[in-house]
Amino acid sequence: MLDEDFITITQATEVETSLGERLSRSQIHYLCKNGRLAAEKRGNVWLVSRKSVEAYKPEETGFAAVWKIRRAKQATLDSEIKKAVAKAKGDK
Repeated sequence: MLDEDFITITQATEVETSLGERLSRSQIHYLCKNGRLAAEKRGNVWLVSRKSVEAYKPEETGFAAVWKIRRAKQATLDSEIKKAVAKAKGDK
């Protein structure tokens, strides 16, 4: 890529992602280190592709993903309980 396409991590914190959010310095650094953003390390400085920051969509992993699954299961269970209670009340 050309140098114009790269920005520093500090500059990248000012760029909105595809979801309209801004990433923190530590998030950008982590994503660069793990290859989730197009970036190059020159000396001690990470240079990040502006387009990769703009296009970034976080994946649901770890704690957030587990709780999303748990909430969905709980909602299904709550729905089944309400149906069973309504059926039992109608049978009496």
